[in-house]
Amino acid sequence: MKAALALNPPRIWRIKLPKTFSLSWLSNLVDENNSAADFILLLRHFAPEIYRKVRPGTQLKAYEHLLKWLSERAPIDDAGALDWELEVLQEGGELGNGGIPVILYGYDNYENDSPARAFLMRWLNDYENGGSLFHGIDELIAGLPEPPKTYDNLPKPPEGRRWIAPWDGLINFAQWITGSTGWNILDFSNDEVDGMPPWNIDEIQSLIDDWAQCSPILDRKDAFNKWVDEKPDERIPQMARALLGDKETLEAVTEPIP
Repeated sequence: MKAALALNPPRIWRIKLPKTFSLSWLSNLVDENNSAADFILLLRHFAPEIYRKVRPGTQLKAYEHLLKWLSERAPIDDAGALDWELEVLQEGGELGNGGIPVILYGYDNYENDSPARAFLMRWLNDYENGGSLFHGIDELIAGLPEPPKTYDNLPKPPEGRRWIAPWDGLINFAQWITGSTGWNILDFSNDEVDGMPPWNIDEIQSLIDDWAQCSPILDRKDAFNKWVDEKPDERIPQMARALLGDKETLEAVTEPIP
C-alpha cells in the first residue's frame, strides 16, 4: 500500500441489524443518494465469478461481497467495516467514504507483553516502557556498544551463508520495531494514520500486492519474536550480539548456502 493514507478513519462501533440488511431500505437509500465508489463495478472487476453468481443489484450488496472477497487477500476488518457503514448510511452518509478498512501492523508502543520487544525498544529507540519484562535489561544495555543507528545497514549473513530459522526473522523484527520495513502496513498502526486509502481499482490492487510481500515478513518476525521470548535471559543477549555484527554469533545463526 504505497499510496498516502489521507482520509479520517472511522471509529468502529458494533450495532445489531437484521442479517437481511442488503435487501432492506438501506440498499435503496445508497442507490438513491451517494456512494463513495462504484462497488458493483469494483466487484465485477476483481471477482467476476462472484459478480455473475450473486448479480448484486445494489451498491450495498456489492460492497458486502467485495469486502468479504478482499478480506481473504489482505488485512481487512470486514465485520467491523460493515457495522460502521450501516450506521453511516442510517445517518445519511456515503457508503465507503471512510476508505478501505485496512488493519495495520505497525509496532504499538503500549504493547508491553514481550521481553524481546521491550529490550529492542529500549536499546534501539531509547523508550523506557517494558523494562520490567526482562530483568537484566538495564545491565545488558549498559554493557553493550551503541546499537546500529542506520537500519538499512543492519548485519547480513557472512558471505556464502544464509540465516537459519528462526533467525531469518531477526532483521525483519528489528526493522519492524523501528518502523523501517519500508511497508506502510508494517510501519504504521491504525492509531498513527489520519485515514484509509480510497476505494478504487489501483488502491485495492496495491493493497493485495503489498500484503503478498508483507505477510511472509510478518510471519518471520512473529516466529523470531516468539522464539526469543521463550528464553529471554539466554536469547536476548544473543540477539543483541547478532545485531552488532559479532562474527562468532553470525556464524552460529547462519548456514552455508547449498
